[in-house]
Amino acid sequence: MTILSIIRDGLRRVTASPQLILFLWLFNFAMALPLALVMSDQIESSLGASRVQEKLRHGFDFDWYEEFSHNANDLGKTFSPAVIGVGPFLGNLEAWFNGSLFAGNTGIISLGAGYMIVWMFLLGGILERFAHRDEPLMMEQFFRACGRYILRFISLFLLSAVFYVLIFTFVTPALFSFITNSTRDTTVERNVFFLVAGAYALIALLLATVNMVFDYAKIATVVKGHRNMFVAAFDGVRFVFAHPAKTYGLYLVLGIFLALALGIYSLIAPGAGQVSGLAIFLAFLLGQIFLAIKLILRLTFFGGQMALYEATAEKPAPVLAESLSY
Repeated sequence: MTILSIIRDGLRRVTASPQLILFLWLFNFAMALPLALVMSDQIESSLGASRVQEKLRHGFDFDWYEEFSHNANDLGKTFSPAVIGVGPFLGNLEAWFNGSLFAGNTGIISLGAGYMIVWMFLLGGILERFAHRDEPLMMEQFFRACGRYILRFISLFLLSAVFYVLIFTFVTPALFSFITNSTRDTTVERNVFFLVAGAYALIALLLATVNMVFDYAKIATVVKGHRNMFVAAFDGVRFVFAHPAKTYGLYLVLGIFLALALGIYSLIAPGAGQVSGLAIFLAFLLGQIFLAIKLILRLTFFGGQMALYEATAEKPAPVLAESLSY
């Protein structure tokens, strides 16, 4: 299989269940809506009847923002000019690479952890659906599969967390400490740039490897019915390093597709100067379209990984009838 044929197979698995796409989009929307309402109340309380409202209709008011962020609670402190357009995605990506994503306030980290657990719960049903895509989608069986794999996936997450902690605790600080010491007396900016770019590339490679290994461990758990997660993790390691061109190639190509979607959105995304109700609605709609495309790309990645695993891994062990209940 070529990388493009793997992606096509993965996309077919996704588009075979349009109701699953709609459900996951609604799930993300439902998770975000209460937080958005809380943030809206905080902003409205901060503005009150002041004349700042008029200023904000014509542009961002940094004086108001400094006062708001100083008095805001944990959630309110996440509001900044960077939340417009592609800012949140790029900010989270940078925080993920340098490890500061886990250095925020406890409340936000707790919300993120809760979202992650719910997503792991849903992932069991998603992967089993992709493994049995020719069967009709029944939500009862979908949620049954979610419950069947959640404890195993949490165990895999805890195993993967060990490697993420090692990367962010030892590798990342060591790399940037080395760069700082090596470039202390350097006057050629180009050399510093290449060293920093190389450090980020190495960190990205390590993070992608850990991510892929445990993705394929989850897939092996669904396809082969693994109950021992150390065995599943070893299966993931063996698969990634037995097929490096295709596993890393799939990761890279879909990453490029995501970057292209992000680039297009950054060009057409409206700024903060929307005043009319129609303009605000169109800005919201455009953002939701981008999030839907991002979701489809994420599901296509899982579908492609499933297709690649089924096509190249050794024949799976017989699966219990319970797992084939679609």
